[in-house]
Amino acid sequence: GHSVQAPTVFPLVQCGSGTGEVTIGCMATGFTPASLTFKWEFGGSELCSLFSVIVLCIVHISILLYCFTEVVHKLPDLSILISEIEGSQMVSFGCFAADFSPKDYTITWLRNGKKIDPSESSTSSEGKKNETGTFYNAASYIQVKENHWKDDGTNITCRFANSKEQDDVHLTYGGGCVEPSTKLEIDILPISLETMYLENNADLVCKVHSSDPVEVKWFNESGEVLSVLESPSSNTYIARTKITYDEWSKGMKWFCEASIKDSIEVPTRKNFVKNNAANCSLILAGRNRVPPSVYLLPPVDDLSCTNMTLTCFVKDFYPADILVHWLVDNLTIDGNALYSHKTTNVIENGDLFSTYGQLTFSSDGWKDGRVFRCEVYHMSMDSKNQPIVKLITENTHPSQKTKTPHFRLFTCF
Repeated sequence: GHSVQAPTVFPLVQCGSGTGEVTIGCMATGFTPASLTFKWEFGGSELCSLFSVIVLCIVHISILLYCFTEVVHKLPDLSILISEIEGSQMVSFGCFAADFSPKDYTITWLRNGKKIDPSESSTSSEGKKNETGTFYNAASYIQVKENHWKDDGTNITCRFANSKEQDDVHLTYGGGCVEPSTKLEIDILPISLETMYLENNADLVCKVHSSDPVEVKWFNESGEVLSVLESPSSNTYIARTKITYDEWSKGMKWFCEASIKDSIEVPTRKNFVKNNAANCSLILAGRNRVPPSVYLLPPVDDLSCTNMTLTCFVKDFYPADILVHWLVDNLTIDGNALYSHKTTNVIENGDLFSTYGQLTFSSDGWKDGRVFRCEVYHMSMDSKNQPIVKLITENTHPSQKTKTPHFRLFTCF
C-alpha cells in the first residue's frame, strides 16, 4: 500500500570551470519508492546509467554551456541639470542615471518633497558589459513653470528606484555668486567657447556702465595695456582684446581696469582667468584635467512626432569650460533654420562637471539617412585641441522600431 511519487528533476551546471570541460549534473528529489534510474544521452548515444538509490549522475563532456550568475544590483551615478529657455516661462530639468543594474527602474520627480505628475518620459539603453554584469543608462525630463522654480528654497528632486533601494539628487533655487559692490560695476562677458575651440582665439570684452566719463583698459599679467577703448554708447564703455587658445588653456590671467576720468579714487579692477566664475567655484590648484565621457542618445521612434531630438550627454569632466558642437553630413548647422540646438549650463558634482547638448530637427531629416555628428571640445584632450566625436544615423539603429523608444523629451514638438 505504499504510494508512488514522481521525482522533481533539477539540472545542475558547473560555473567558472576555465578548463575547457564543463561538469553537468541531474538531481532528483521528492520521489518514492527509493529505486531510480538515470540515463544520459549525448548525440543519440547513452553515456551512463545507474540503478540504485544514488540520485546524482555526473558526466564530463567538452561542450560550452551558459552559466547563469546572480543579478548585480548597483545604484546609478545621478546628476540633475537645468535649462532655461528665454521667453517660454518654463524651466526644463534633466535627470541622468549612469551605470546601474538591473535594467528595471523608476524615476520620479518631486517639488519640495511632493510628487510631480508631469508629461515626461524616460528611456534606458544598454551600457557597458564587464565581468560583473551589464550596466545601463537612463534619462528623464520634466518642465515646470518658471514661477514654480524661481522662489528661494524651492527644491526639485529626481528619485531613482529599483526593486531593492533608491537614491535622490536635488537642485535648490537660491544663493549664487555675488561680487563685492564697487563704485564702478565691471562686467566681463563670457568668452565664446565656440570661437575659442573652433578658431583657436576669442575676444575678451569688458563693459562698464556709468553716467560719468570712464576709462576702461585690459592688462596682461606683465602689466602691458592690451586694448583700446571703444566709442561709448548709452553710457556703456567697452574695452576689447583678443586672446589665444594657448594663452587661455594655460590659465593666464587678464585684468580689466576702470576709472572715472580725472578722479582721485583708486581704479576698480576685475580679473579674468579660465573658470573664473564657473558655477561659483574657483579652479582647483594643481587639479588634473579630466576628459569627459560622451554618450549620444538616439531620438524616440514615434510616428506621431514631427520633430526629433538627439541628446549628447557629457559627464564627469574638469575644468568646466566645454563646447558641444553639431554637424550634419559633416556640415555645420549654424545659420540653418532646419536645426535648433542648445547646451545646458554645466552642473557641478563634487569637483567634476556634467552637461548635455540637444539638437532638434524634422523627423524627415532622421529618416533620410543623414549622419549626425556630436563633437565635444575640452582642454583635457590634447594640445592640438581635438574633439571627442560621436556619430549616429537612422541606419545605426535599424531595430529601433521594434524596441522600447530610446529617448523622448517631454512631448512631441
